[in-house]
Formats: sequence, structure tokens, C-alpha cells
Amino acid sequence: GRSTTVTPSLSNSESSDVSQISHTVSAETKNPVVGLSQNKERKGSTMLLGTTLVQIEAPNGNSFVVRGVIDSGSMITCLSENAARLLSLNRWSGGLKDVDGLSSSRIKTKGVSRVNISALNGTKVATNHHVVILDRI
Repeated sequence: GRSTTVTPSLSNSESSDVSQISHTVSAETKNPVVGLSQNKERKGSTMLLGTTLVQIEAPNGNSFVVRGVIDSGSMITCLSENAARLLSLNRWSGGLKDVDGLSSSRIKTKGVSRVNISALNGTKVATNHHVVILDRI
């Protein structure tokens, strides 16, 4: 199957983000259409990531439309703690304690869960998809 990574980036306390390290999803509607990321290893290099709107649905039926950053290099799907709370997701430890993020920064996980991801036209992108919950992205 195809791996979808979601990396949340919270810019204020009301935003909930879902983000994929390859595909970044943010529930915040005020986010720009693209995301920028700098690589500290290569001075002056910048990565431009496009975004798309997707629907995230929890097993309990709660769902939200979120902005996803499309990142083809992602290996996992990440979801912000805020988005996980809004979805009322159940979570478990999953054995994953840390995630290496952008610029090789290490981020502690808040658990793992599963969600369904769909395009706004209803096409299923991923069903029962594993997500890693992070405090913030």
C-alpha cells in the first residue's frame, strides 16, 4: 500500500493539524497554499510543498476537513495532538517513542491511532490508516 504521512503545524491554539511527513495535512484553514521548509544541512536550500484538502475520519465517525501538505518523501503519517483530540481518537503506545522530523530534529510521540483519509469528492485515499500523534508539528 501507499504510505501517507501527515505532519501537523500549529500556528495558533485553535488550529488542529494533520500532517504527513510525505503528505502533510493541517486542519487550520488559514494556512497558505504551500509550505516552506529549510534544510539546515544545505545552507540556503528551501523545499516547497504543495497542499490539498482531505477529509480525516476517526473510527468513532468524527471527521474533519484538513489541509494536507503533499510531501512524497514521507515515511509515516503524523497527526497533531489537537487534531487527535478533536477527532476523539483512541490511541496506544505502538512502540514508537521518537520521530526524526525536518532538519533531523527529534520529536517525541504521543501515541498512535488509525484514521480513514478521503478526497473531498469521497474517494478513499487510505482506510484504517496508521497515524503517529505528535504534540505539534
